[in-house]
Amino acid sequence: MRQFSEDFKNSDSLALAKHYASDGTFGSVKREDLASVWGSMIRNAVKRGTPEIQFTANSLFNDGEYLIEIGLYEFLDKDKNVNISLFGNRKMETGKCTGILDYREHLH
Repeated sequence: MRQFSEDFKNSDSLALAKHYASDGTFGSVKREDLASVWGSMIRNAVKRGTPEIQFTANSLFNDGEYLIEIGLYEFLDKDKNVNISLFGNRKMETGKCTGILDYREHLH
């Protein structure tokens, strides 16, 4: 999640899309449209003064194949204060997130 936050801060929608599996989705958005959607979200966040996203892990476990991280996300202003953002028509200042990592790729 740390690299995802850095990619968001660096306005790198292509890198953000690469965090998803080939069949991954973000809500109803399919993998091939993720870079465009994240690009739009980044531009809107910057326009609203919330150029950073921060993840806080609450739990981490594995199921024998994947590491699964569950936690919260917060949109931050340039001074690192939590700031309410508008995405679509929903007000969001914090939310729930899940990250899944195939740890077998990282074992050597």
